[in-house]
Amino acid sequence: MNIHDSKINQTWEAIDVGGTTNNFLIENINISDSYAYGVKIPHYASNGVVRNVQIANSAFSGVILAGQVSDIKFLKTKYNVSY
Repeated sequence: MNIHDSKINQTWEAIDVGGTTNNFLIENINISDSYAYGVKIPHYASNGVVRNVQIANSAFSGVILAGQVSDIKFLKTKYNVSY
């Protein structure tokens, strides 16, 4: 799965990797005004890269890792809460 070069705003969860996703790349994304999470990586996701992602105004958390995730790299990712 690849998600890149996007602007995402006014969502419940901007990006939810979900399930058993392997070898994913999320890059060059601007996320703002998510009610819950900017990026959610749950369950058994692995071997992922989140690069050059800007997250602003996510009410619960900018990023959440939940469950048995492994080998997730965050590079040049920024999170800012202003609530």
